[in-house]
Amino acid sequence: MSPYFSFMRIILLTILIAELSLSAGQQRFLDSLRVQKEFALIVGDYSKFASDTKPIKCLTPLIIDVRRNSQFLTRSQLSRFMEILSRPALPRSIVSPSGHFRIHYDPAYVDSEYLARCASCFDYAWHVEVDSFGFLPPVPDGTLGGDSLLDVYILRLPAGQYGMTIADDIPGPAPWNDAPAFIKIRNEYDSFPPNDDPEGSEWGALKVTAAHELFHAIQMAYDKDEEVWMLEIASVWMEDMVYNYVNDYYNYLNYFFDYPWLSLLELSMHMYASAVFFRYFSDNYGYTIIKRIFEQARYFDGMYAISAALDSQHLNLNNEFAKFVGWNFITDTLADSFHYEEATSYPPMKVEATVVSLPYTYSPRYSRSPRSWGANYIYIPSPPPYLKATISGATTVFWNIVAVILSDSSNVLTGVDSIWISTHGLPVAVAVAPSGINNPYNVFPYTLTIYGYEDIEEKYTFSSNDIKIFPNPFNEALNIKVTSPSKIYIYSVDGKLVDVLSAIDSYRWVPENLPSGIYLIKSIYSPPLKAVLLR
Repeated sequence: MSPYFSFMRIILLTILIAELSLSAGQQRFLDSLRVQKEFALIVGDYSKFASDTKPIKCLTPLIIDVRRNSQFLTRSQLSRFMEILSRPALPRSIVSPSGHFRIHYDPAYVDSEYLARCASCFDYAWHVEVDSFGFLPPVPDGTLGGDSLLDVYILRLPAGQYGMTIADDIPGPAPWNDAPAFIKIRNEYDSFPPNDDPEGSEWGALKVTAAHELFHAIQMAYDKDEEVWMLEIASVWMEDMVYNYVNDYYNYLNYFFDYPWLSLLELSMHMYASAVFFRYFSDNYGYTIIKRIFEQARYFDGMYAISAALDSQHLNLNNEFAKFVGWNFITDTLADSFHYEEATSYPPMKVEATVVSLPYTYSPRYSRSPRSWGANYIYIPSPPPYLKATISGATTVFWNIVAVILSDSSNVLTGVDSIWISTHGLPVAVAVAPSGINNPYNVFPYTLTIYGYEDIEEKYTFSSNDIKIFPNPFNEALNIKVTSPSKIYIYSVDGKLVDVLSAIDSYRWVPENLPSGIYLIKSIYSPPLKAVLLR
């Protein structure tokens, strides 16, 4: 486990303890402990941490947090930290061929090849992120660094640090919370984890660092104080958009797939791997949905910005999160051609339990109970034709329940509190995924019960005169039986006709492009029956 991830696990535990009515003095002590450990990582003092092979991908989140809580630093530490926040004085600089960057360096430890490649990587990242994708350019810094170009400083950073982006302590010109920024990267990446760059892992690490840190500078043109987890998710996502073939972030994916119960808002290595959340959005809706998120981030923070962006496209955050949870199971050997583009390279999802007999009841131990925007997974390799899963848990959270029917074209079904699943005899994963509380440390215990049925028609049939419908509620399809040939009319709850069916004795209605809700099923011979569609 990396020093950063170990450290953030300490933070999680101390905050959980703090929720048990710690005094203000005790809370202050815990905050001070967190900041001290963050400071140690920033200055490269790893003596307090266990050794690990995974470098810290980006120091930007640590710098932001320490900057916000600098009262916990000693006077000498604050002086050292202010040095890190300052722009270095290096003897030489060049302007990149595009004219967007001034790159500062010391020829004593940066050769001409590395300097040229650095300029090329940043120029290409600008071309994709600003010119092609249309994100705001970084805020000009006046004459800081010598002119208004975006400054990049090539330094001998402490071991294990890819780079960092630091906001200048001056406001930007926009009416929102923008600011100029500068970037620090290292002068070599020889000892970093391998990646897939055909030119070599050192150059691959430089490429993704350029794309990652440039996007941090761009983010500060929207909101320099945006929530850290979202900044990191977005920057890792962007590095994969710019240099899709490098796949450096694969080195961090286990922090997500091995710990799915952690929140997307978690501040640890988990947030680098959580880039798959934005990958889900872009694979479904294109990069423009991420651009909309940052447009909303000028006025809203974190999940509120994501929700506002989805609302503008007539999408719902809880629904999209539930589908994302389903996608995360369709990886590794379970990958198909209809979900993540890179799913075969993603690790398998951690499973809490494998079900061999039904009914089955599961309650996670406290440490593995999902946080809001996290999930648990249960696997049912040999289910009966029908399953029903129900959740009992706290009413303060939105309980998404997700079913993944596994095949070469896996199907993801979602519901709230309960779900009916027609398995077709295929393996099924059921996920429990609370959402709606924007705190990564709240833990939500629950009880999940899964029932199996060979035939659900008799027990779960609702009838009215000559119509029978089952199952009800339903997720994928509603079976309709009539006693005599008839047209079947289906209305929304507000009286709008949404479908007309011709049934001789039975019909399987598969609603397309219809939201969850109550639908009225009737024939000319009978009063309407209510059917509940759960997506």
